[in-house]
Amino acid sequence: MDSRIAKQLILSNSAVRREYEKPDIAFDIAKTIIRARALRGINQKKLADLVGTKQPSIARLESGSALPSLSFLSKIAEALDTRLLAPEFEIFREKPTVVYVSSTKQTTSTATTPPNFQLLYHHASLKPSSSFTSDFLLSPTYA
Repeated sequence: MDSRIAKQLILSNSAVRREYEKPDIAFDIAKTIIRARALRGINQKKLADLVGTKQPSIARLESGSALPSLSFLSKIAEALDTRLLAPEFEIFREKPTVVYVSSTKQTTSTATTPPNFQLLYHHASLKPSSSFTSDFLLSPTYA
């Protein structure tokens, strides 16, 4: 069986899918450190020296198997000449939503934009059959 098909089959179970899609904070931190270290052009040994630890400690952290303390992350940020930003809770994150509305009517009508949305795109055309088509692309506005 093809691995992609097997994955689809396994993830069709909603409980398995929820667990699979759960965020892995240690892994996300590891990816962030690896990317920042690569951007600075330094290896694990050099980062360890700058932070005041040993290379295996950085390797463990970059494997995603260890969750570092905030003070250790601050040292890493300082060593990489960057700032550590506060984590956020998902409930405070605005979920970007784009609403696409398409309507076909026999007569021209005036469309109104829903509250807290801005009109990004509007296209209207008169079809050969004399029907009116209007497409709207809306995006939420943030205060």
